[in-house]
Amino acid sequence: MQDESTEVIPARAKAEALLRAGRLSEARGAARDGLSGEGSDAGLYAVLGRAHAAEDDDDHDDRAEAVFKEGLASFPDDLDLLAAYAELCARADYMERPVRHRLRGELAARLRELAPDSPQALQAAQTAGGGGSGGPKPPSAVRVQRLEAQRVIRRGAGERERVRELAAARPLDARLAVLDETLTALERRGRGLLRFIVRAPGTYALVLLVLYVAVLLAVPVFRLPWWVMGAGVLLSVPGVALKRLLKGARERAVRRELPSGAVESAEDEASLLPPVPGYTRRDQLQMAAALTVLLAAAVGSGVWQNAQYREYPHYTASVPDTFRGLQEVVDAPILDTLDSELGGDLGREGIESFRKVYVDDPDGEPAGTIAVLFGVHGDMHEMSARDVDSFLDALQGGLVPTTSDRWDAAPGAYGGWMRCLTATYPTGEVMGACTWGDKGSMGTVMLAGSDFDQHDRKGVEDFTRALRQTVLHPA
Repeated sequence: MQDESTEVIPARAKAEALLRAGRLSEARGAARDGLSGEGSDAGLYAVLGRAHAAEDDDDHDDRAEAVFKEGLASFPDDLDLLAAYAELCARADYMERPVRHRLRGELAARLRELAPDSPQALQAAQTAGGGGSGGPKPPSAVRVQRLEAQRVIRRGAGERERVRELAAARPLDARLAVLDETLTALERRGRGLLRFIVRAPGTYALVLLVLYVAVLLAVPVFRLPWWVMGAGVLLSVPGVALKRLLKGARERAVRRELPSGAVESAEDEASLLPPVPGYTRRDQLQMAAALTVLLAAAVGSGVWQNAQYREYPHYTASVPDTFRGLQEVVDAPILDTLDSELGGDLGREGIESFRKVYVDDPDGEPAGTIAVLFGVHGDMHEMSARDVDSFLDALQGGLVPTTSDRWDAAPGAYGGWMRCLTATYPTGEVMGACTWGDKGSMGTVMLAGSDFDQHDRKGVEDFTRALRQTVLHPA
């Protein structure tokens, strides 16, 4: 059973007063000093653990649990220690901290065994959902702070002035101090949006949800780049700014200087502010619905984008024997060269190739115009502009020209990407080439010969686009 002595050591009295005043860091310091200077004391362990738990932070919750366990190792039957530990366990999330959450029932049972009619046992039974009324979980410090600021902002300047006067008159009221610091921070210039979020959180949450869903769905609908979804991060900036503002207000409230003698009279102080309700079932259902909508939009957007990514245009290829007056050259040696240089890049399962060499006069020497076509079609949904550039790099490197010029060209009716170049060789010969690529095909057209004009960029582009559309037919 708990020690029957009613004597309270000075260190415990000071730490308890600081805890009631909401000065959590100072309360922890006073409790630790007491444990170091005055020896082991169940009350000091209880205050130290509660001062950690009151921070409403996972790391502090872990430290609080360690303190309670250390205290119970020396004082296993102390009612206040057991009750404080039971309260911490009742607040634990059953999914994130299942072991801690289950302990609440064991601690409540231990309190009933030691002192069944004690306030500690009754409170533990309620928070554990065991033998009491099973009241709702008390609101967090952040919820209390936001709802109290919301109430004052909605009531206007008169209520704000009243809070300022009460905070000055009652410096030991921790809730008043936090509220006064919060309102002071929100009143500064440029924080109208943050005041709106506090005043109308439901409206803001609805607008934010609509914008999030709109961004997620706009990407596949308008085929925007995936990184556009990063705009959702920008939508979160006001909420993050408000969170930092509220945290800063709580910290400043804790650091406020107390008037002389305030600690000694702290036990007589009680907040004048009305109680703040916890989350109702309606609140929880609304949050669950919003999360469901957001998750559905995110999953739907991802599935839709993946389907779009895997889409590709289906073609059939039919290479003509003649094109624009040019005749086919059968078994042209350059095709073997291309196979050896580029065949490894072109050969892929499920992809079909096409190739042809044309000249204006098969029997003429030298040829006035030479056109070389080679390419592939099939599932190439991973194709990008970078792949087209890489292929043209490989082609240019294999040809080893003296000088070259490269440019982007319009791909034509089939879309995708097209890059072109002209090159001059040490022999003085010139050549032009264009490579196109889309998610269903990739090909290159090379032009050379005595009649080829290396300055005729448009001619190279037009010839490539026309031959591409002649060879490939949408399935």
